[in-house]
Amino acid sequence: MQLNSSQLSILEEIGIPVWELRLQNVEPALQQREVLTAETKIQYQQSWIVVVDKIEDNSSKQALLYAMLKAINVSYDDVAVITSDDYLMLDLDSTNNKIMLVLGSAALSYIDGISESIEQCRGKIHQIDSDIVVSYGLDELLNDPTKKAAVWQDLLFAKRHYQQMVTI
Repeated sequence: MQLNSSQLSILEEIGIPVWELRLQNVEPALQQREVLTAETKIQYQQSWIVVVDKIEDNSSKQALLYAMLKAINVSYDDVAVITSDDYLMLDLDSTNNKIMLVLGSAALSYIDGISESIEQCRGKIHQIDSDIVVSYGLDELLNDPTKKAAVWQDLLFAKRHYQQMVTI
């Protein structure tokens, strides 16, 4: 219901605050990428590479991912969020001394050298071209919140492993 200026003035005079509906601000928006060709290899400077199936700007999946990273004190500036398609163009030589977090079975299917299910992959480091930690996808978490405890353990595991990597 839209109030006119007279109604707003009356409400203000009698001390009734007027609430305004605000859209949730999802921080930060994923960076737009340049158009890449099949021959292009992507290199990221960030310490963490998160591989997801797909993610839309200002989506609940993006908000969830941001909250997950914030919960383990990983700055969003230290993270490159890439899709499964971007992973295929990733320069794997540039992933040394980085941790890769693969979220979801769709994203996991793109990783050469890992053929197990998520349940079999969780809780261990897979050393392919970088150190890889596997967990449930963002869609799975939104549809089945009971998996959030398992993902929390995976995030803590990844954080501990990364801290060991950088102190060696």
